[in-house]
Amino acid sequence: MVQWPILQPKSPSWYYHRRMSHPPLGGRWYLIAAWVPAVWVVIVIVAASAPAYAVAKTAAAAKPSPVAASSRAAVADLGAGFSAYRSGAYTSAARILTGAVGKGLRNEDWVLFLLGESRFYDGDFAAARASFEKVVSGRAGSGRPAQMAPWRVADCLWMEGERARAAQAYAKLVRGAGPWGDAALARFRMTEIVAAKNPVEARRQWLAIAREYPAHPLADEALRRSAAATPAPGSVPVATEAPAPAAAAAPATPIAPQERLKRAETLSRDRHWSEALDELGRLPAELAPELAAERDFQIGETKFHMRRDYGKAAELLLAVAPRLAGDKAATAAFHGARALSRIDRD
Repeated sequence: MVQWPILQPKSPSWYYHRRMSHPPLGGRWYLIAAWVPAVWVVIVIVAASAPAYAVAKTAAAAKPSPVAASSRAAVADLGAGFSAYRSGAYTSAARILTGAVGKGLRNEDWVLFLLGESRFYDGDFAAARASFEKVVSGRAGSGRPAQMAPWRVADCLWMEGERARAAQAYAKLVRGAGPWGDAALARFRMTEIVAAKNPVEARRQWLAIAREYPAHPLADEALRRSAAATPAPGSVPVATEAPAPAAAAAPATPIAPQERLKRAETLSRDRHWSEALDELGRLPAELAPELAAERDFQIGETKFHMRRDYGKAAELLLAVAPRLAGDKAATAAFHGARALSRIDRD
């Protein structure tokens, strides 16, 4: 059997000669011996200075720096200012929040935005706009306040009487309006500017607002203005707050059945089901066959999604399904059958 050389046993003399021919560090043990005292000196110095270093570090931690103290005061001002803002004490909120500006807070954008809101509701629109513009400039951050601030800048311009500039700002914002902006209010105010020059175009825009935002507090006012022969922007309060109770009621305004159906569809889609049924109830009893089918379909769908009156929903949906086409016919038949199932009429 062949034995590999590495596995063969070595004689004691082999180990002796190997050690003599390859001594550790080439036999230069004196190098290590020279370093040992120096290493011990370093160890002794570190050990002696460790307690003093620990005491100094503890003292530094116990004594806050001016920057840390200022940051804590700014955080306290932000909390107090927000509480005052929530309680409606806008003058106090503005005064307190002013002390938190420029103190290096990570949420400086919220400080400026809340300061602008407090000044706005306190009636100081110019100062409020200055705060919102600082948020828009980007120096304070790019979070949610930076998305909301441009809308508030336009609101401030409107309240300052700069209606044309405000309308221009709103026109840029409504193209990409998100949940942080009131697009209906912006379009309402823009239409007030248009009404002074082109009443016919303004009437069309009023109607579009009433159709696309039927649940908005200004929807009924827009609908009322759309029926006026010559809309007069100065004849009613400016759209800065909800309409008066008399205007908030459903206006007795002639409106095409197609427009009512679109308004009801929007209301139902946004889960304003009771309002959708009210809107459908204002339709005339006699309608063209296609409009009557759409009305019955929407009433049945609204009742089905409300999870009430399943019997009426099933009756309307199953009856109207043959008069519809495409997806609406399939939806009517399916939801009509499900409505029957939910009242144990399988």
